[in-house]
Amino acid sequence: MRTFFILCLATLFCLPSLALGPKKWEVVKKISVNNSMTLDRHEIFEHTRDGKIFFLSQNNNKYFGAYSSDNGKLLYELTFDEGFRGYETSSDGKKILFYSPKKIIVLDILTGSKLFTIHSPSAITALVISPNSDTFVSGHYDGKVKLYDFNNGNQIIQFENHTDKIRSLTYSSNGGKIASASRDGYVNTYNVYPAMTLANYQVTYHGGVYYAEFLPDETYILVEATRTATRFINTVTGSKIRKKGDSCLVLVLIDSNVLCTSRSLYGGQGFIDNIRYFSLQKHIFEDSAIPDTHDPYNGFARYFVDKENRTLGIERLSDLFNDKYVFSIYRLGKDKVEKVSETPFSSGHVLAYSGSEFYTSSIKEIKVYSNLGELKQTLSEHQDKIERVAVSSDGLKLASIDREGMLILWEK
Repeated sequence: MRTFFILCLATLFCLPSLALGPKKWEVVKKISVNNSMTLDRHEIFEHTRDGKIFFLSQNNNKYFGAYSSDNGKLLYELTFDEGFRGYETSSDGKKILFYSPKKIIVLDILTGSKLFTIHSPSAITALVISPNSDTFVSGHYDGKVKLYDFNNGNQIIQFENHTDKIRSLTYSSNGGKIASASRDGYVNTYNVYPAMTLANYQVTYHGGVYYAEFLPDETYILVEATRTATRFINTVTGSKIRKKGDSCLVLVLIDSNVLCTSRSLYGGQGFIDNIRYFSLQKHIFEDSAIPDTHDPYNGFARYFVDKENRTLGIERLSDLFNDKYVFSIYRLGKDKVEKVSETPFSSGHVLAYSGSEFYTSSIKEIKVYSNLGELKQTLSEHQDKIERVAVSSDGLKLASIDREGMLILWEK
């Protein structure tokens, strides 16, 4: 009798939970964000790292709004006469920094209250915050590099080694060093504490340097000066390794290998053509990691990288005349790439990839697929063409916006 009673209780409590199945996306809030402005581009459309706030910018970054992801409440909004060039958030998620050609503004990320403003006589062309958010560095059109204290905005030092526009800035993984790439053809490195110039490397005589990035152990800096060769600078010996072939844009660093692709980025959308491993030990490019990356119709395929889970999603046009696509997901290993799934779909594009789900648009609908290509849910709340979709890092909050400026916040 007791066994029968226990079984009955198990049935009452377990069956309902089984019937619920996987969590589904539910609408939290619908918000009209037209703001009487032209909704031609949504420059920023993403969640903060913790998923608590959702950011949206409009009208070529002249408007910025911050919304609560829980209830859709507008927390604060900003307008910029000339539009901001970029933004960065602190590693602790407490501060947000905007920069335009002539100004740097730092706000409290939760309240929008202004912490400090820096005016710049020379146009700002690059900016990055250190990994621990103690400092930030700006690069300028006249070649100057300026290091600031992120706590109060005070300038620590100004470096004047370059003679032309700064195109790229990067910190080492521990935040102790900085590298700058300039149109003058040099890559310079600096120490943060104490602040001083470490080295100047002449990379090219014509066209300048577009990109420089420290690799994990700081022994090498990856440099892009042209689209036909990749260079690696040894920071210990000063020697430069030049490898002919397509340029190398880092997708993800895996142990002693760099997974990279030809540098083909258009309008903030990621496009990819040739994925290869570069061995830091052998100083050679290995065979193509994904041989079928090239899209025969578009030339380049769109890609999405989830560095934390080491997965890569690639969208290709499979049938030009019938508007059919395929989305392939790969798991990135130490020295090989394994295909997880390949999902065909019709019309629209993949708008977001969370590492566990990907989201495609079909005019007014969003289709949610698992990593294995299973259609999990169709979201049909929009009344006009869907332009953008963003998912939080934990995969539990979703935002979507359509052509009429209807912003919908979802959660599981």
